[in-house]
Amino acid sequence: MAPTMVLDKALDLLQRPGLTGQVRTRGWSWDADGAGQDWQIHDTAPAGRAGLMALPTVDGRWAVPTSFATAPPRRPLGGAGLQDVMRRAYTFRDQGGTDLRWSGQRPGPGLSIAPVHSSQAKPYPVSCSHFIGMVTAGWEYASTTYVADANTRTGWYVPYGQPIGPGQQLIIWQACLSARFFFSAGDMWATDGTDIARGDLLYFCQHDPEKTWERAQHGEITAYFANVYHTALYVGDATVLQSATPTSPTGVYEAPLSGLASTLALAARPRWAPPQDTALSIWLDDHETPIAT
Repeated sequence: MAPTMVLDKALDLLQRPGLTGQVRTRGWSWDADGAGQDWQIHDTAPAGRAGLMALPTVDGRWAVPTSFATAPPRRPLGGAGLQDVMRRAYTFRDQGGTDLRWSGQRPGPGLSIAPVHSSQAKPYPVSCSHFIGMVTAGWEYASTTYVADANTRTGWYVPYGQPIGPGQQLIIWQACLSARFFFSAGDMWATDGTDIARGDLLYFCQHDPEKTWERAQHGEITAYFANVYHTALYVGDATVLQSATPTSPTGVYEAPLSGLASTLALAARPRWAPPQDTALSIWLDDHETPIAT
């Protein structure tokens, strides 16, 4: 069934009165950002994951997204790739240790103009999306400006199509922006946690994340994609690796998924690629191409 109305972006859902039935948005922050959605307008917020991701309309109804896939897009990462992702991810816990502490205000590697180790005092900042961004960039603790003078890829990474550097906040500054990217790339699905695998990225949603809806309705900020407020790396055995609180023993730490399960709504399975100049990738037609293993 065709939507009854087509809007440019998610902000229109928060501001346009009289929405009913099915609605489509061409994008999320703008009409051509690749994150368009189909929505069903409800009189009340539904229960479960759909309700967590719903946006309130200006006249008290709820816009519920219906465009998320319901199964993983591909087989889980395995073999050398998975081993490398896990190894690098744990360096932020084991080598970073208490030198890292959760912070949503200070810029870390990839966001700080100057090397973090020479421009900031310990403990250095890390956040949930920052941690996920560094791992998916192919970095490990010792190859970032927490320690070095430049950020260097040392392992399997996500080919985002652009460098991750100062000002490139799409991937590593907010969990909702990371989620929007992976949805646009076709790597995301709605999950209850029963179909996830090691190496998957998990996204957690809540009503009015960080009290943003009123500001979004006034056009001061963009609504958080799918109400995502947190992200973590699934490491198996019902456990995630994450950065979530300044009171944890280390800036990056393991936590049971059960403590977050009530807000788990989405997962992403990125298209990981091996790093250049290894036996696991070649250059073909000016593009780095993984070799099947």
